Amino acid sequence: MTDPEFVVNHVTRTYQFPDWLMRSFRSAEDARYEKQYYAPYDQLLNEHFKGRDGFRVCPVMYPVDSTNSVDFTVDFEVYVGNQWSPVFILEAKKPQLLTVGNKLERIKADQQMRDRYTEMLGSCPISRLHGISVFGTKVAFYEGNTATGRVSPGKIRQIDPDVVEDLAPYERWSSNDLLNPRCAYRLWQIFDEIHTSCRNLGQS
Repeated sequence: MTDPEFVVNHVTRTYQFPDWLMRSFRSAEDARYEKQYYAPYDQLLNEHFKGRDGFRVCPVMYPVDSTNSVDFTVDFEVYVGNQWSPVFILEAKKPQLLTVGNKLERIKADQQMRDRYTEMLGSCPISRLHGISVFGTKVAFYEGNTATGRVSPGKIRQIDPDVVEDLAPYERWSSNDLLNPRCAYRLWQIFDEIHTSCRNLGQS
């Protein structure tokens, strides 16, 4: 499924990225713009979802409304087969936006993921549409059930409109770092599940 430089250890439940990919991520650590993380994530996805296996990794630009202008966010979407069926979503933001006090950016990131699920879940050919939202290498894991339409983690609802509530907790991202081999192992499990499910459908 991947280059042998990627080392998976099922006993320790770790997954080690090769040096060249670690360098690519490290070079973006002080990124001022999201685009500086596009290269390492593009490399990561293309190593795991190869064209010869029937996959397509596509960067897609979406407008994001703000009070002053229209900004844009770039997602990476993985499709399989001739019908361009979605099987994975990645949304990247620069790490400086992830702080305890910056609730707004986390809420925006969470809502943007849910918007992608609204658009794409019904077209996913396998049982679960996985996705990740990343601030740099800090990652929140999402999952949509194609049978029930339910997206996890569930959306936190505003209880009191007069109280500023944390609707996308900081720990959802801060507790997971993709450069940690144990966190990377969780991502490897997701990639492996996608490959297995697509093979069972005869689409990879």
